[in-house]
Amino acid sequence: MKALLLRVGIDSGYGSLSPVFEDFSYEYIPIYYKNKKEPETKEKRTYFDIKCFSKKAENKSISSYVPLQIQNKVIHLDPEFDTFTYGDPTMIKRLALLKLKENDLLVFYLGGVQINNQSQPEKGVYIFGYFTVRKIYDWNNLNTKEKKELTEKSLYNNAHLRSSKSQQNLVIVEGDHKKSKQLQHCIKISSINTKGKNPPYLASEKMKNLLNIRDSIVRSVPLWIQDEPYISNLKKLLNIS
Repeated sequence: MKALLLRVGIDSGYGSLSPVFEDFSYEYIPIYYKNKKEPETKEKRTYFDIKCFSKKAENKSISSYVPLQIQNKVIHLDPEFDTFTYGDPTMIKRLALLKLKENDLLVFYLGGVQINNQSQPEKGVYIFGYFTVRKIYDWNNLNTKEKKELTEKSLYNNAHLRSSKSQQNLVIVEGDHKKSKQLQHCIKISSINTKGKNPPYLASEKMKNLLNIRDSIVRSVPLWIQDEPYISNLKKLLNIS
């Protein structure tokens, strides 16, 4: 078994971060379509259409936690934890996803800001969910019939298949529905960078020792955990039996 850690969700480049509350409950805020090159014409959901996950915010939508100017933006909800799918067509992540096998772990972490009474809330990154891999789909290797069937059935809820954007080079991971989970409370894996301001945070010493991950936890570069002692530590951290 091996594990792949990916950063997902909104970040400062989109003008916001996901909120993390004092008890480490949280809201996962997805990115939105910027529509610079190719306008999104199929997906219609905005931040108003996604209900809050945290019990602290029952009956609210996640629009409550994003700036007013982006509340009506069309969202790209990926990963999604209703049918447990995640996809990516970009080369770095595509190649990483293709290395996953059945029963490997795909672990997601988000960029968050702690919501409390501090004048300068601390920013960081937090693990908030995982898939136990059931199957990997390389869209480039599927025929038209296979794509149609998957789009209508097991992968219907995936953001890339709900979108009008190109599906070239797309890889989709489907998680085992019984062995995949969005956590009720997220797990902080970062600490403030005391050596400089860029990046503002790095992997914490605790997590580097526990999971054998590198300092840099930037968005675009996947993190691998492959050695058995660290896989066992990760499973304990996620409460996977």
